[in-house]
Amino acid sequence: MPAGKGRKYCSATCRTLAWKARRASAAVALSQALGMSLEKARDVVDAAGMKELQRILTGLGLVYNTASRRWVVLVDQDVFVRQESI
Repeated sequence: MPAGKGRKYCSATCRTLAWKARRASAAVALSQALGMSLEKARDVVDAAGMKELQRILTGLGLVYNTASRRWVVLVDQDVFVRQESI
């Protein structure tokens, strides 16, 4: 079901799934970018929160690609390089 005018998500369930995917992907990106274990990165995500983590990941040159649900390195305005999944 498509979202209505001005709505980003079609339902609360889709919004929750997107939120969970963003948090999980942030832990993977943080783990890879800083060379820490995935478990430690998940702890950092829980402790720091997404607002702070988004600032950190953006500072590392990563952007969140909603279509692929991954934090990626922005190479060009229209080209994304996908990070490896663990």
